[in-house]
Amino acid sequence: MSRVGNNPIIVPEGVKIEKNSSSLLINGPKGKLSVNLFEELDLKIDKDSIGVSVKNDDTHSRAMHGTVRQLISNAIEGVNSGFSKHLEIVGVVYIVNFIVILLKFLLGF
Repeated sequence: MSRVGNNPIIVPEGVKIEKNSSSLLINGPKGKLSVNLFEELDLKIDKDSIGVSVKNDDTHSRAMHGTVRQLISNAIEGVNSGFSKHLEIVGVVYIVNFIVILLKFLLGF
């Protein structure tokens, strides 16, 4: 069994989950996304959490267990908080200036 797949997915307020025969539709404040589901996996959808479990114990089912769980978790995060990129600069000798929409790096020894 997958360690990632066994963790429940927390559904925040404002996110709605709808299950179709072959996909999971996720609606939130930032938009809507869909995740394709596999027949070998079973979803347990509660009010504030989603659980993914394996129906059969074959190789393909176990391989897709953690993958599908993480795809659903990423879709929920995407419709709730959106995409963001964080940059952390670690070093001794550098200067970074933010000019309108550009970053200007002065690096040296």
